[in-house]
Amino acid sequence: MTWNPDSPFPPPSSLGETESGARNLPAFLCSMLLPGPTLVLGACEVALLAARDHDVVVIDWNRRRLNRLGDFARERGLRFDLVCRDPDRQDLGVPDRYMSNVVCLDTLERLRDDVAVLERIHRSIEPEGRLVVRVRAQPWTRETTEAIRGPVRAYDSESLRERLTESGFRTLQLRHWNLFGVPATILGNRVADRSTRGENALPSFERPRHWWESAADYWFRIVENHVGFPTGVSLVAVATPHLERVRVRTAVMERSLPRSSGREAYDPMPTSR
Repeated sequence: MTWNPDSPFPPPSSLGETESGARNLPAFLCSMLLPGPTLVLGACEVALLAARDHDVVVIDWNRRRLNRLGDFARERGLRFDLVCRDPDRQDLGVPDRYMSNVVCLDTLERLRDDVAVLERIHRSIEPEGRLVVRVRAQPWTRETTEAIRGPVRAYDSESLRERLTESGFRTLQLRHWNLFGVPATILGNRVADRSTRGENALPSFERPRHWWESAADYWFRIVENHVGFPTGVSLVAVATPHLERVRVRTAVMERSLPRSSGREAYDPMPTSR
């Protein structure tokens, strides 16, 4: 697989996804969004699809990738705000409780302090808003490129739910996605071989496809998007900022929670608005 580095879209292999999985993933994530302003963390195809129905802000730490995504959007008559910020080191730069949705695709696992970034996201989402997170589901979905950003943290269902709870979120849905992609991912056959010319510059959901790819798309639309399976290539969580965090650093609390020694404990409390 050769990938055009000028493309604003990450190669499917960097997502640990199959070609058909990467092509259908943006529509699946967008189907879970609420009406209202949407923040997309990381320049990706989700921004193009979400911009058709939402006011979108895209935040990415890579200026070149943002510019390429903006050029691509203008060619298709789409508009959204592009902000170059590093969420690891900077605030998101959006008003508190303003966003109805935040989408985090192929980003959370690359951050040095995922909980701190989730806390910043928590402040930006309105009380009944939604956070949609996609991470790779299994350690065997290893990457074949480091084109996006550095080392990658591994999650499973339990650890992802714990991160969300620790950051003040209540998990509404946590499920696997792309069941049929598991054998291909294990074998390392995640993507079809494409040249760097022509269709590779297009987002995956706009590329020409063969009859077998259309059959795969049918599977995703009719079955996979609606039915959760015990395993899959991706792990998708939908959460809402239901909880307020209270940091407790007293010695009494540390003694009462020996398993959490040396860590910050959080008391969940109902949100008061």
